[in-house]
Amino acid sequence: MKLSLLASLFVGINAVSLRESVHQELAANHPVCKEILDTWWDQRHEAQAAMTSSVDSPANTICNMFVHNWEACFEPTSAERKQVLDANTDAIAAAGMTRAEADDVRCASLGANSKICIQNNCNNLNEGSCTMALTGGLCFWYNKTVQGMPNVPGHGCYRNPCHLGNAPNNDKATCNSGTLGTPGLIECTWCKVPNEGMGCQATTANTPASCALINGGASPDSIYMLASNNTCQCTLENNKCVEIIDQRGGDFVPR
Repeated sequence: MKLSLLASLFVGINAVSLRESVHQELAANHPVCKEILDTWWDQRHEAQAAMTSSVDSPANTICNMFVHNWEACFEPTSAERKQVLDANTDAIAAAGMTRAEADDVRCASLGANSKICIQNNCNNLNEGSCTMALTGGLCFWYNKTVQGMPNVPGHGCYRNPCHLGNAPNNDKATCNSGTLGTPGLIECTWCKVPNEGMGCQATTANTPASCALINGGASPDSIYMLASNNTCQCTLENNKCVEIIDQRGGDFVPR
């Protein structure tokens, strides 16, 4: 009986200690970590599935060449990408792309433990859905007003700079270094939440998005626009765009 009581007491103490440890970890996080958990975190898998589905497109043909090679996948100007593309000139031509276009294709990984490389489906998601919540934390919208600020890649929808994917530097030190985003616009923080695997997140749980024309990176006949606003555009080479048009078919027309 004594042993049973002692065992029960030990289990109870461990449970309390575990709860206290979890509470301390949560309390040490930036407040945005809890806000993300309470808003779009549970829906992220569905959102990210739409954002990361590998559709048949020239861009995906290029990105699929960089499987297991994160440098070539993430960095268009890397020596690793040049080496892979140099060895695949016939495949580039078969995809209907020039070498310059292949060099400039933007790719992304599916996640921290994935070696898959697909086209970056944040690119050309220019119809107003480029928010953190709607893309499961994958994408961020850069307005014209922020062009020229540090680390701003351009105008439109781009990868969330805090989403590090399968890069080897996907860790707390890199996330909290202050080098990933743009001060005052999008900054990053490491979220340590037991059993959730949140990792590096933006310090704003949700972000606004606007519209822009698609000026490249998609076949012209794949581009659709809002009938009520021709500056809001996306491409059928993006699975998220296909989903949007399926849901709101009457709102979109071919460009």
